[in-house]
Amino acid sequence: MFTIIYEPLHSVCFFKVLWNIPLSYLAQVSLNPLYPASCPSLYISSKLGISRCYYILHKDTDNYQKRIFRRNFHKSYFCFMNTSFKDLVIRLKNELGRQLELRLTLTERDGFIQIESSELTKNIFLYPNERHLRFLSADSGIHIDEDQLEQKFDLIVQRIVAQSINNRRIYARKTIVARLDKKVSQQFLLEHHLQIPILGKYRYGLYEQGELVSIAIFSGGRRMNDKDDAYRSFELLRFCNKSGYNVIGGLSKLIKAFVKDFSPGDIMTYTDRDWNQDSSLEKIGFIAKEITTPINFWVTGSKRFTYRTEEELKELIDQAPLGFPKENLGSIKMILYIK
Repeated sequence: MFTIIYEPLHSVCFFKVLWNIPLSYLAQVSLNPLYPASCPSLYISSKLGISRCYYILHKDTDNYQKRIFRRNFHKSYFCFMNTSFKDLVIRLKNELGRQLELRLTLTERDGFIQIESSELTKNIFLYPNERHLRFLSADSGIHIDEDQLEQKFDLIVQRIVAQSINNRRIYARKTIVARLDKKVSQQFLLEHHLQIPILGKYRYGLYEQGELVSIAIFSGGRRMNDKDDAYRSFELLRFCNKSGYNVIGGLSKLIKAFVKDFSPGDIMTYTDRDWNQDSSLEKIGFIAKEITTPINFWVTGSKRFTYRTEEELKELIDQAPLGFPKENLGSIKMILYIK
């Protein structure tokens, strides 16, 4: 048996050992003379459409890590999904069905699984660790990776439920706004936000009867070359409500408090297109300026490292050879002009 998987990376494809592919599928295997003896590799051509594969053995301490790079390929042949991923998706489907009181359907697609229902406002696309790229759907959807689902299962469930039904509603006018210290804001983000906590420079929160229910994290101000010396642009780095809560007008109240204290020229932010392909921030005055390119990650354990070039990727592979690549849908850059 010959064991490979595929993952596309820029102009090449990344493989790592995982699935058993019968040797009968391989049409030709020959030595690759382009690599030195210290880094032996093979050309591999396949009856399944693969050509010019490089099977590279990278020495790593006491064993060898196998890496395959190839150019021409047919994606669908190697889009297998492991049992643990399928079990995790079934668990998500069952929990969402229970909380939303909906009958949900699972559909296996080419290398990913889709959860859908006529009563859901968005389809949910779930990707195993072996799948690098997103499925580009014409419909609005939520895109979630296996590693994210493993680490943030409860928060993901709560966020999907929050987008689908009305949580406990709190009106911002009944809350009190206050500045937050680093420890409080970090703990709140760890408990209620899907992304890595960012402390920022300025932190604001909304309290209802002494309970913190919403926070916003802002950067320091930056000068803009095309503006006067007094003009400052700030970034809204994080915003989230407490899980299970919907604070009506919460972000507007937090921004107003920040504007009163620092008089920014504008506030910019990014919305994650894995969760929203259009932004509700336009309702409070933000303007969509651009869609950023997808972000590439090297995932190892519970950590995600971004990379922009193949040189940065190679460094990450050397540091964490058992990791795997991922790519999101990018973000929408939004700006709220104050002055």
